[in-house]
Amino acid sequence: MRPPFLSLMRSFATSLRLGISLLLVGGMAAASAADLAPTPYVKAPIAPSPGYDWTGFYAGVNLGYGAASDPMELSSFPGSSQRLVIGSAGALGGAQLGYNFQAGGWVLGVEGDIQASGLRQSPICVSTCGSTNIFLATQELSWLATVRGRLGYSLGPALLYATGGAAFARVKTSLSSALDPFPMVVGNFSETKAGWTTGGGMEAALGGHWSARIEYLYADLGRMSYSLANPAPAPAPTRDFSTDVREHVFRVGLNYLMNDVPHGPYASLANAYAMAPTPASWTGFYLGGNIGFGVGSGLGAYGEGGEDADQTTFAPRSLNGGVQAGLNWQAENLVLGVEADFQLNDQRRAGCVFCDPLGQLDFDAALLWFATFRGRAGYAMGPVLIYGTGGAALGRVDTSYLDEFFGRALASGHFSDTKSGWTAGAGIEAALSGRWTAKAEYLYLDLGRVAHDVPPTVPGGNVEQFWTTIHDHIFRVGLNYKVAP
Repeated sequence: MRPPFLSLMRSFATSLRLGISLLLVGGMAAASAADLAPTPYVKAPIAPSPGYDWTGFYAGVNLGYGAASDPMELSSFPGSSQRLVIGSAGALGGAQLGYNFQAGGWVLGVEGDIQASGLRQSPICVSTCGSTNIFLATQELSWLATVRGRLGYSLGPALLYATGGAAFARVKTSLSSALDPFPMVVGNFSETKAGWTTGGGMEAALGGHWSARIEYLYADLGRMSYSLANPAPAPAPTRDFSTDVREHVFRVGLNYLMNDVPHGPYASLANAYAMAPTPASWTGFYLGGNIGFGVGSGLGAYGEGGEDADQTTFAPRSLNGGVQAGLNWQAENLVLGVEADFQLNDQRRAGCVFCDPLGQLDFDAALLWFATFRGRAGYAMGPVLIYGTGGAALGRVDTSYLDEFFGRALASGHFSDTKSGWTAGAGIEAALSGRWTAKAEYLYLDLGRVAHDVPPTVPGGNVEQFWTTIHDHIFRVGLNYKVAP
């Protein structure tokens, strides 16, 4: 029989040989694994954030300012007329309801709105206004409504769009005529007018279902004509008055989109500003260009009566375009900046303000260019910036005056003035891609008054005067490129 001690030693040796073999095999496997290239770490791709979906019904409110540029003609005798401009102006506000359908980047929609209006024309005075021989015209817009289609292109949280359709308004006109020693004749007229409208704007998502917009509309409501009994005896039994009703509306709005589509990072106002599209920050220097439309709303007077001369509204329309440069600084959601711009402008009010076979009086006023230097303060929500702006303005105003009788000039002159004043407005700017941004903006421009004495051109003639105020409403769209950082 084998001793127990030898059996124990033999079992221990067998176990030791087995353990060493396992260690050698494990070491060789480890060495082979060490010679192989390590498996690279691949980061899972980040799912893109869903874009803003504009599809659905929406309802909202708006507030804005309107300015008219209505050609007016007053005839008292056959072949004799006075051609002036009615420039009703004032605040308006109301509500809108619409529906959008989005297909890819394109957005189609329809919208209806109605606004209460405070647009009113200060009395236009024809004939020497300080005397008892006078004709007065006053016009106001009680309300304005439109039904329009919309066509836009979505840039994520920003929507650039054009719009057009039908327009309706209630227009009230008051006319009065006096000719000493005859009693004054008064006529009051009210019509509901129908016409067409067109315009455009930019709408930007705020967060959740909310969006804000800035918009311009032009409405043409056709012509109105009235006859007023002339206080003078025959052969002038009536004074015929006609005007075209053309309104320019600048407004901002707030909409609530009634859909259940998830808006990703736009799901709440609290995190909307944290959205990541480039640029992530508004801080930096930028350059850009713009194009826009303007309408004047300044009062004026002309003739021999000085302050009591014939009074009218100089409300010319214009296209303008130019360049801008600015610098922004951002802290959290607050964006502060400065911007300067220079615009060429084709604004001109020209024509015959008194037209008669025996003579005429022509007055021409033109704003050739303007420039502004403004501060900006805004609230940023990632790729969307809503801002207010204001500062100094400068512009070049050319005026000419001709009073002619039987083909001979009684007084004439041409004047050029560089005027300074102020400007204020607001806008929406949205990031596109890379360093590019687009904006839509409204500016009010006040360059004060232009006044001149017009020397006579005949011996013993009278010095005549004119004055006009340069007030402009400007709506424009622009494209900026962020240069640095």
